[in-house]
Amino acid sequence: MEADDTSYYPQSPEHSVDDGLCKNCKTNPRTAGNHAFQLCQDCRLQLIRFPIPKWIWAFAGGVLLIMIAGLLRMPKYLSASIHLARGEKAMADHRYLTAEHELKKVAALFPARTDINGKLLIATAYNYDVTQYAQLVAKLEGQTIEDGELLEQMNTASQLIMQHFPQDTSLYARIEKVKNDPDSLEYIYFSLAGKDDAAVAGYIAADHMYEMKLYRRSDSLLALVLQQNPSLYAAQGLRIATKRSLGDYETSLALCDELLKINKENLPIISAKARTELKRKNDRQARKYAYEAMAIDAHNISSLEAMAMCEFFAGKKDESNELLAEIRRSEQESGDTSISERLSKILSGQEIYR
Repeated sequence: MEADDTSYYPQSPEHSVDDGLCKNCKTNPRTAGNHAFQLCQDCRLQLIRFPIPKWIWAFAGGVLLIMIAGLLRMPKYLSASIHLARGEKAMADHRYLTAEHELKKVAALFPARTDINGKLLIATAYNYDVTQYAQLVAKLEGQTIEDGELLEQMNTASQLIMQHFPQDTSLYARIEKVKNDPDSLEYIYFSLAGKDDAAVAGYIAADHMYEMKLYRRSDSLLALVLQQNPSLYAAQGLRIATKRSLGDYETSLALCDELLKINKENLPIISAKARTELKRKNDRQARKYAYEAMAIDAHNISSLEAMAMCEFFAGKKDESNELLAEIRRSEQESGDTSISERLSKILSGQEIYR
């Protein structure tokens, strides 16, 4: 007789015997109903109420607190990362006013970050914002800058400002005594030949000559100063004015463009371009430069000066006087009234600009 082949294989579920017992304890009858798990009432309640160890509760609570803290801090970190990215991009584009504006927002959130303060120091140096620069130097004193590239950039930027201060502080007094004597001013400069203070002494002497309207003599001295120190910003800026006063408008504008390659948002230089164009009666181009400066910072006194002069020569004297008043209000904080003084002479007719 042949064997039944099916006897070699386990019986299919429909052939197994259902004892009706709980699948967990194998003792009590399972509860009635169509359940996914065939359990008795006691086992079902026990598994539902499975005791969770206290350490798991503590761990879960800690994770929850961390998540809540992260959610609360997220806007702060997100805002900082956005402003930092904008600031770094502006620095890469040589737009240092925008960079300073953005980095100040980051520094306000993270005042102890040396890398942020270092980048902000660079921006203030290229903006020749001496007050902010000095505050950052004091803040960074004694701090370690681990980023070698950042440290090098900070030193390069700092040199732009520091070269304007003589090592011998008595130089100011010496020049002040003879400020109305061009021969004596030149003598002080030449007596310092070969010394570090010669360039800044030459600039100060040339500035006094410019105030005496000795434009050609001032320009000649500035040429010597810039041969010694081509990056002396104050001398570069003053030579823009001497060339404009001598009627060499193209050179004046070219000097402006050279400085704007370093900082595209150098508002005193953009304003200088507007004033040069006004001097040669190219009012339409002058207004373009004035609008450019105002678009960058409508409250900056250099922007306001350029706009006030454009309004004045357009016959809008009330508007120009309002801008002059705004400049005077802004100067109250710094105490430097040089811009309002030279502008008021033009607007009042005391000085014939062109």
